Amino acid sequence: MENRSRISDLLQSALDNLLQEDIKRFKDKLSHSDFEGKGTIPRGRLENADRTDMKNLLMAFYGAAAAVDVTIDVFTQINLRHSAAKLRKEREKGEHAQEQTLGRFRGESQRGRSPGSPAVNLGGGGFPAAFRVGEDLHPNGKPSELSAKGEDFVNRHRADLIQRVCMVDSIIDMLYGTMLDEEQYQSIRAEKTNPDKMRKLYEFMPSWNWYCKEQLYQALKAKNKFLIEELESK
Repeated sequence: MENRSRISDLLQSALDNLLQEDIKRFKDKLSHSDFEGKGTIPRGRLENADRTDMKNLLMAFYGAAAAVDVTIDVFTQINLRHSAAKLRKEREKGEHAQEQTLGRFRGESQRGRSPGSPAVNLGGGGFPAAFRVGEDLHPNGKPSELSAKGEDFVNRHRADLIQRVCMVDSIIDMLYGTMLDEEQYQSIRAEKTNPDKMRKLYEFMPSWNWYCKEQLYQALKAKNKFLIEELESK
């Protein structure tokens, strides 16, 4: 499953590079074509949409991954083949980088396991099972001191994080596809306030292992740097 935040960036860049005339043709084709068997985006919603609005409409209507396919298809149909090829190449580059990361992760985990211990299970979608469930990658069941930092942080500062974290939507965008599946992602987004969104996120954490909590910790640092530094100094 592709990272939702990366897909959003890819689509935004692709649309930002279109001329206004091309945007008009893109909207027209999109409003008259039934892609992915999901019908058409209502013309009224497209008419006054800017490039960011269009990107959000594509992702909401078709789903993140399919939105890229639809955009490439529309580009091709309105004879923007260069734009279609560029978007396809950028997506493949991202997928290749993701595969390399998983390959390194798989290699490191296999080198670190003791003789006779089972290999890491790469469940559905190509992601290690530990990305999604509460299984520890280390043979002895204990993460290293470095990897335990994130787990300790999100456990110890639960109350502060629930009340004070902002930009929760951006944080869960970073976790989508690895820590969070579509249903979990949407259930968090449906909450009205940042504290409620954080509470909902914490509801999923009992099934997470140390690696999952480390990814949350890194996402928090990326979006709430000064808050995290303050809490770490306590």
